[in-house]
Amino acid sequence: MVQSPVSLRCTQNRTHVKVNSPATLFVAIDLNASAVVSQSPARNPLNIALTIDCSGSMQEDNKFDFAQEAAVSLVKSLRPTDTISIVSFETKARVEVPLTQASDPYYLEKSIIAIPLGKETDLYEGLRLAWEQIRQAARPGVVSRVITITDGEPTHGKTKEKDFVKLAEEIGQSGIPVTTLGVGIKYNERLLMSISQATGSLWYHVSNASFMSDIFSEEVTQMSRTVMQNPILTITPHEGTEILDAYTMRPMVSKLLLPLTHPHYDFKLKDIVTGEDQTVFLRLRIPGRPAGQYSLLRAQLGPQTSELTIVSTEDEQLANVESDPYPRLLWVAGDGLTQVQHWLDGETHAKVSAETRLRTLVADPNLATVVRSNPNLDTAVTQLRQVHDEATRIAPGNMSEDDKKRLRQQTTVLKRR
Repeated sequence: MVQSPVSLRCTQNRTHVKVNSPATLFVAIDLNASAVVSQSPARNPLNIALTIDCSGSMQEDNKFDFAQEAAVSLVKSLRPTDTISIVSFETKARVEVPLTQASDPYYLEKSIIAIPLGKETDLYEGLRLAWEQIRQAARPGVVSRVITITDGEPTHGKTKEKDFVKLAEEIGQSGIPVTTLGVGIKYNERLLMSISQATGSLWYHVSNASFMSDIFSEEVTQMSRTVMQNPILTITPHEGTEILDAYTMRPMVSKLLLPLTHPHYDFKLKDIVTGEDQTVFLRLRIPGRPAGQYSLLRAQLGPQTSELTIVSTEDEQLANVESDPYPRLLWVAGDGLTQVQHWLDGETHAKVSAETRLRTLVADPNLATVVRSNPNLDTAVTQLRQVHDEATRIAPGNMSEDDKKRLRQQTTVLKRR
């Protein structure tokens, strides 16, 4: 039997429901890479395409200087067996360093320092060229990633969000994540977030350009600790079970689109990294049934599987027991963070929804106990409180661009413990 480096744990909030009564249930699926893997000195080769905005605005506040320093630091951290390509973009996008092994850091450093500043921002062509380069070395056993830096809106070439999403989906389908860094306050955070989410990666709001080196270092570390690439979580609801919605909590808080693969649903997740767990949670609806035990759903990740069942009972006391509030509270916190995102976008009705979710959490008598054994939930509740309080104090209509981007980051990326 093949042993998976990733554990899969499924939890449901109720094990019994009232006979002949429809019910809403919550399921949490926690994925965790074995710590034993991280003790091995060996790692898979890395394959990175670095995409750097060199438009004229990058000269402001020394953003381009910091981007070059971060890029130099990144290439120096690679091994000779890793591969790197470097693309710059302004009015035109250029391949500064075609795909090559990272065995000559001096050549790479010279190439980075020699990148000239230009005028406008052709982000689309920069991404396309980066994908063209990186996929030449993308294969099983090689951890690939596009890392993109920009400080502004696309102003040249293709500029519509739908074009970027289509390109990102194609890149994601080829198994290559795109990490995006938005520097300053003038970039389009919703666009960068859409690109990263479509490829199963993260976006960063970089308020201080000097932090780019730290982010690059973290990305290389995460890539080095990857134990499962392009993981697919397959959920098969059994007859009568309906998935109402699905979310990820970590590494990004986001609502998942329900793929049209009925009778099962394939969810593409971010690469799984040792020491960085991932959580998916679902809200389900089941029909009323006669007394008896029924299959609920099956979850599968690689060779790992988990089956959940539900018992329909005439014992009302047993049916009213919530055996584990964790999945339900996780859904409330995750949906609350998502509602704050909509609130930041100016959807006023989302403010009421976010406040309702927060009140539900605060009033729940089980919260204090559950968060002690579930750190992800603790982090999510803390961030929901913080962003809600700040959004209430300032109000989205009065927020600076930096405030909006910073708060959106806090509603989409949980802080690492």
